[in-house]
Amino acid sequence: MSIDSGIFKSDYSEYTWADVHDDSKRMNALLSGSSIIKISTPGLGLGDDFMVSPVIRAIDEYYVPDDIIVNTYHPYLFENNPRCTPGTNMHDPNNIVMHTWAYRRLPNNGYMPGHELRISVPHQHNIRVGIWDRPINTKHEFYPTQEELIWGAELLKYKPYITVQYQCDPPRKYYNLSPNLPRSESMGRWMTIGDWPDDRWTALIIAMNANGYNVVQIGCEYENLIPGCIDMRNVGPRNTFMVVGHSELLICHESFPQFVADAMDVPSLVFMTGRSCAAGQQLTNRTCIDFSDGLECAPCWNVDRNVEEYCPRTCMDRITADVVINTALNILGVSNE
Repeated sequence: MSIDSGIFKSDYSEYTWADVHDDSKRMNALLSGSSIIKISTPGLGLGDDFMVSPVIRAIDEYYVPDDIIVNTYHPYLFENNPRCTPGTNMHDPNNIVMHTWAYRRLPNNGYMPGHELRISVPHQHNIRVGIWDRPINTKHEFYPTQEELIWGAELLKYKPYITVQYQCDPPRKYYNLSPNLPRSESMGRWMTIGDWPDDRWTALIIAMNANGYNVVQIGCEYENLIPGCIDMRNVGPRNTFMVVGHSELLICHESFPQFVADAMDVPSLVFMTGRSCAAGQQLTNRTCIDFSDGLECAPCWNVDRNVEEYCPRTCMDRITADVVINTALNILGVSNE
């Protein structure tokens, strides 16, 4: 049975829970008879790709196939994973597409908080492939190489430390390590709606240092180095796993590092903007800061204009340094007196 045979929906703009249930029954019938299961991960995003990892575990344990081939733009994310074989054939007609950003569109081209159906959430991936009763957890789904473990051990000299990521999602030409993905500027940098003012980052670092924590900055080399941070920019995605994995807390935007934190059992404090919603943050280790409710421009992904021309970044301006500092210290169990 081909995935392209039309039995699964290809237009997810009107996707509902009934469609998920219907698709899952068909996926279950398909997977139950397959000795080799091929998966195509969501797309360009590193975080979107890595969200598939708990599904790999669930499929392996539930269906017990001879092999799971994960076709992806970022095969290095799955290196050393004993449950799968990384591949790059994104156009194989037998791929099961773990599509992300599937929402139920509501009247007037809008979205309503609490009504989104986001298939990218890991437990919904499992439902999608017909595994309704499997517990979902991204913890410990990263399998480091011996070289990476040795590299990561060097980080212990910085403990206790927290990790921060300065920008929401960088232009992919800086993060891209995939040989089969063209370098790009990320289509106009719409992700910069998540930029948080530099002086607030600095205030956060000062407060963390004053409470006995070093701060390690991950991300890309082009990003500004926040004063007071230990520089771990541009170390690559897999070493980023090691950096986050040894930290006490990750403070970031909704992007790849938060899924790294999930995998490494590290709590994360996530800035939410109008481009997303707290309803999509399903894992218990995540704490969201979201002040986008009630803004005219939210949800901002639904505005058909160049974000650089209109976005006032009001949702980020509402997030003060004190809010982040107090929330971070509360997660760390530190009294802020």
